[in-house]
Amino acid sequence: MGFDLRRGADGISVSIHTWPRAYALAIEGGWLPQGTLPNPHLLEGAEFWPGSYYDTEGQVITTEDALAMADALDTMMSQLPAEPGNDAIMNDHQALASSQIDAVTYFSLGGKRRILQALIQFLRGGECQIW
Repeated sequence: MGFDLRRGADGISVSIHTWPRAYALAIEGGWLPQGTLPNPHLLEGAEFWPGSYYDTEGQVITTEDALAMADALDTMMSQLPAEPGNDAIMNDHQALASSQIDAVTYFSLGGKRRILQALIQFLRGGECQIW
């Protein structure tokens, strides 16, 4: 289970550990979330949509919001420390999944930096849905 961001046939999937940290990292980088819009095919309850980024119901991240999130993530990416060499935590999947590891540390370890780069590139494409 994770978060799938989709735009037509294009998309990216991130884990349940990655998306909340990307969200937090973007906020740390200056992003002010505008809130998502309800899935355009939602038949009931659209007027009560809370704007959540954590549901997977096809809610829409607007182009403006996606671009602003990408910019904030890009800003933070340039501030990530160099990837550690033989840090024991890199191979400890349980530790990486732990909520105790902050977003900066998380994206500095292992292949997480590449995932962040891919997410930034996808968000630069504009409006998308979270599934």
